[in-house]
Amino acid sequence: MAAKLEGANWSKCEAAGEDFSEAILRRFILDEAQLAGAIFSDCVALDLTIRRASARGARFQGGEITRGDFRRTILAEAAFHQARLAECVFAEADLEDANFHGAALRFCDFEGARLERTRFQNAHLTRCDFAGQTLVECDFRGARLVNCDFRRAVLKDCRLGGAHLDALDLRKADLTQVRDLTPAQIARCLTDEGTKFPVHIKRN
Repeated sequence: MAAKLEGANWSKCEAAGEDFSEAILRRFILDEAQLAGAIFSDCVALDLTIRRASARGARFQGGEITRGDFRRTILAEAAFHQARLAECVFAEADLEDANFHGAALRFCDFEGARLERTRFQNAHLTRCDFAGQTLVECDFRGARLVNCDFRRAVLKDCRLGGAHLDALDLRKADLTQVRDLTPAQIARCLTDEGTKFPVHIKRN
């Protein structure tokens, strides 16, 4: 039987490698906890709070997390592949080498996050906020991005081959170093005179 944790406060706990797989977590607080390598695979979480924690290499794959708060948490090398994430906040989180392959993300906020070599291949992102962010070597190949906000974002060596872009806000975004971007992809996005395109894409 899956464990159920509701209303528990485990802030500052030592839970590195702890196994929460398939757990049901409601209003569970893990602020400033040590969670390196912790396993949250296939968990169902509502109002999960993991702020200012150390969770390098934690595993959330296959989980369903609604209103997760990961602000200022170290999530480098964390696994979120095939997870379903709704209204999650990753503001100022470290997502270097994190894996969102095949995940579904809705209304997620990445303000101030460290996004380096973060993988979103074949993910489905809807109304996610990357405004003003610098993304370095992030991989969106085969992803579907719908109504996401990339205003003023800088994409350095990011890969978008085969990605479906629908109504992305790219106003004042710097796309000059984006790889595999096509005019057909840009045609379905919102751009302005401040949008910077790769040299092979001509401004209309």
